[in-house]
Amino acid sequence: AAAAAAPAAPQAPAIFAALTQRLAEHPALRDELRATVRIDVKDTGASHTIAAGADPTKPDAVITLVDADLAALARGETTAQRLYQQGKLRLDGDAHIGGRLGLLKGLL
Repeated sequence: AAAAAAPAAPQAPAIFAALTQRLAEHPALRDELRATVRIDVKDTGASHTIAAGADPTKPDAVITLVDADLAALARGETTAQRLYQQGKLRLDGDAHIGGRLGLLKGLL
């Protein structure tokens, strides 16, 4: 039943495009993140790297979640912390980065 409620088209490409635009328009957000973060969307295979760390080719953290949860995060319906606590978001690397993902909010 949960699958029926999911949108037919993956939301990740639109979210990643909006994120790229937001970071271009507001470079201070990149400074606020202070890390290179890769976001992997496991059900669609989409992946996006925000390069704001010392080495843009080596992520300080990798966040893994499904498209619907990424969309909920982008719409501001949930937080990275809440998804993590529910076991819906995996964070490998620097755990402090999870608290700095507010820049995703409002992308949808």
